[in-house]
Amino acid sequence: MALTDEEKKERKRISGVKYQAANRKAISERAHLWVENNRERNRKNTNTWRFTNKDKVNGKRKKRRAGNPKKTIEQRRIYKKRSADELTDGYIRGTLTNDNSLSFKDIPIGLVELKRQQLILTRTIKEIKKCKT
Repeated sequence: MALTDEEKKERKRISGVKYQAANRKAISERAHLWVENNRERNRKNTNTWRFTNKDKVNGKRKKRRAGNPKKTIEQRRIYKKRSADELTDGYIRGTLTNDNSLSFKDIPIGLVELKRQQLILTRTIKEIKKCKT
């Protein structure tokens, strides 16, 4: 009795599942080796997938944040601290948009650079005052 196409597909799927279960470590090593040797291609593929599957990415991100609220808060705190230390464009635009109706898009890059210089100067003055006391 000949197998139908559906039965053939199912047998092939089951065979693949068995192979993966028996060779999980070897498959993982091959995948890691491929990623190491094809970093740019992997990055491009990953970004393309993320762009075309935004709903899945956002859903996974929401689920992870909901499952780990303490870790999420800690990561956000670290990110904000790093942004403030490095004076990123986002941090500076945030300081400029606090307490007013401006949006990030309203602020030109020239103004961001000027504000960055002002913050550097203010921080330097604070350091000098701290050293004098």
